[in-house]
Amino acid sequence: MGKSANEVKDQKELKLEQQIEEISKRRDDLNDKLECANANLRSDVDRWKVDKLHDMAQIFDDLADSQIQFHQQCLSAWEHILPAMQEKDQSTDYET
Repeated sequence: MGKSANEVKDQKELKLEQQIEEISKRRDDLNDKLECANANLRSDVDRWKVDKLHDMAQIFDDLADSQIQFHQQCLSAWEHILPAMQEKDQSTDYET
């Protein structure tokens, strides 16, 4: 005949215990992967923060340099044109 109710119950229990063990092992493996991924992400974020600070400092340095160049060019243009303007102003004063 067939299996007794106790045998069927024991087999189901054994099968469930095996499934629980497999699932627990899979959970542990996935937790390990999650911890590694989190550590990698934290390190990427930390590196990004350092890079961001460096990049921002470089951007401000470049901006300051371009502002200095602009003002030097303005000064040079004024130094170049000012004598001509003064000459013209003096010649205009004599005509009046």
